[in-house]
Amino acid sequence: MRCRKAHHQSLCDEGVNTVIVVDQSNMMAVAKVDVGHPAFSYLQKARVWTTGTTVLSRIARCVLDGGSQSSFITDNLIEDLKVSNIERRELNGSAFESQPPLPNQRRLVRFNVTGI
Repeated sequence: MRCRKAHHQSLCDEGVNTVIVVDQSNMMAVAKVDVGHPAFSYLQKARVWTTGTTVLSRIARCVLDGGSQSSFITDNLIEDLKVSNIERRELNGSAFESQPPLPNQRRLVRFNVTGI
């Protein structure tokens, strides 16, 4: 069940204790990984402590991507941690086989991430 809040469903804490029953007759192979439920994600995720430049800390869920050049944090978490902008940078991002990206300005902030 999706909570319909402004975040990707793989980061949602709602219903984390829910048991999902997979119908084996409806399986399909994707890159040699059997996917049994369309709402299931194979992303590497972790719950972490995020700490800004102040003493404020929050537990957040993050997606781990070792091949990324940048890490991203939500506007809400920036506001909660009272993190200030270091500078603004242009970010060009696009999905595979999509239209060329449009330039997009993003805030650059500093925060720490540690395991729970």
